[in-house]
Amino acid sequence: MSEIELIHNRLRERSKKIQAQRQIVKLFIVSSCLIFLTLLLVWFIKVRPQAVIPGIYSLSTLVILLSSLSLLFAHRAIDANRIQRAVYFTVMCIGMGMIFGITQYSGWNTLMESTELTQSILLPFSIIHFAHILVGLAFLLIVFIRLRDYQIHSKAMDFSSNVFYFWHFLGLVWVVFIGLLA
Repeated sequence: MSEIELIHNRLRERSKKIQAQRQIVKLFIVSSCLIFLTLLLVWFIKVRPQAVIPGIYSLSTLVILLSSLSLLFAHRAIDANRIQRAVYFTVMCIGMGMIFGITQYSGWNTLMESTELTQSILLPFSIIHFAHILVGLAFLLIVFIRLRDYQIHSKAMDFSSNVFYFWHFLGLVWVVFIGLLA
C-alpha cells in the first residue's frame, strides 16, 4: 500500500469517527428531548396549572442565556485561532454553568414548599435538567483542558462544536420550559 493510499485510509477513518461522535451527540439530544417532552405532555394533560416558579429561576434563565453567548464568542475565537480568548470565554461559561447549578438547587427549596402539582412538573424537570448541566459542565471542562493544551483550534473543532451544540440545546430547553410555565 502506498503512502498516499495509507493517508487516504486514515482520513476516511477519521471522518467516520467524527461522524459517529456527531451521531452520538444527536442521539443524546433526541433522548433528552423525549424526556422533556414527556414532562411537558404530563403538564399539558393536567390542564396548565398555575405553577409557582421560584424567582431565582429568572436569574437562572439570564445566566444560561449569558453562558450560551459566551460559548458563541468562544466558538468564534477558536475559528479565528484566538485560543487564549476561547479559553477565557469557555471559563466564563463554566463559571456561569456553576452559578446556574447553584440557582437550580436554591429553587428546589422553594419548589418543595409549593403545591403538589407544581412539584410534580417543575421539580423533576429541574432535577433532570440539572443532571444534564453536570454532564455539560464535565464536557466543557474537557474542552477547556484541550484548548489549554492547543488540541482544539480552527482545524480541530469537532469535539468543541459538539459540546457547544449540546450546551446551547440545554439552554434552549430551559428557556422554552420556563417560558411555557410562565
